[in-house]
Amino acid sequence: MPLELLASNFHNCLRRYLGMFVSGVCVGFAFSWQLTLVIMSVAPLMGIGGAIMAKMIGEAASGGQGFYAKAGAIADETLRMIRTVIAFGTHDLEARRYDEELKKATAAGKHAGVVQGVGMGFTMGIIFASYALTFFYGNKVGCGFDRVRGNQEEDWGRGNVVG
Repeated sequence: MPLELLASNFHNCLRRYLGMFVSGVCVGFAFSWQLTLVIMSVAPLMGIGGAIMAKMIGEAASGGQGFYAKAGAIADETLRMIRTVIAFGTHDLEARRYDEELKKATAAGKHAGVVQGVGMGFTMGIIFASYALTFFYGNKVGCGFDRVRGNQEEDWGRGNVVG
C-alpha cells in the first residue's frame, strides 16, 4: 500500500512539474526565442553543478558517521566492561581513545561544512552568472538592437526580461 501511494505521488509530481517546464519553455520561445535559447544553454551547467554539490555533500557527511560509530563503540565497550576498566585503572586510556575518535569526527564535520559551503557557493555562482547573462542578453535583444545583424527590432522593454 505505501509503495503504491509513493509511486502515485511520484507520477503526479512528475506530470505536474514536467508540464510546468514544457509550458514555460513554450511561452519563452513564443515571447523571445533568442533569450530562451540563452537561458537553456546555461541550464545544463546548473544541473551539473547541483549534482556535483549533492555528491560531494553526501560523501563528506557519510565520512563523519564512521568516526561517531567508533567513538560510540568505545563508550559502549567501556561501559560494558566497567569493572575491568576500574580494576586495571585504564579509564584514562579509554577516555583518551574516546576523545581521539571525537576529534576525528569533529574534523570530518568541519570538512563537511567546508565542502557544503564551497558546493553551495559554486552552485549559487552558476545561478547568479546565468542571471547576469540573461539580463545582459535580454537587455541587448529586448531594447531593439541586434548587434549580430545590426538591425533595429521592436522594443519590448527592460521589465519583460525579468518577467
